[in-house]
Amino acid sequence: MQRFPDIAPSRSSVMRRRADIIEVRFGEGAMQRLARFGGAPAHREWQLVFANLDRNAINRIDRFLDTHAGVTPFLWVPPQGRTGRYMCGGWQVAPVNAGLATLRATFTEVPQT
Repeated sequence: MQRFPDIAPSRSSVMRRRADIIEVRFGEGAMQRLARFGGAPAHREWQLVFANLDRNAINRIDRFLDTHAGVTPFLWVPPQGRTGRYMCGGWQVAPVNAGLATLRATFTEVPQT
């Protein structure tokens, strides 16, 4: 499994916990919620910002994410965290000026199987 490039995201990046559940609705308003993936309560989802980096760093991240195409997990170390398996299904690049750009991406933790 490949490791995400050693490029730190901006401090404006945010982590949120997302419960991974299946919700089943029955007649008359009844509902049942079940944890997916063997009872894992929640996974982490990072809204990452790689702000004002030189184009070489942004291109390196862009190529890495493109290679994994949102379906192949990779190893990544979140800020103040430990290495985990993540996937990225979408990202965007915004030019800042001729030499700098900002990349925004969502990394979603992949449950261990």
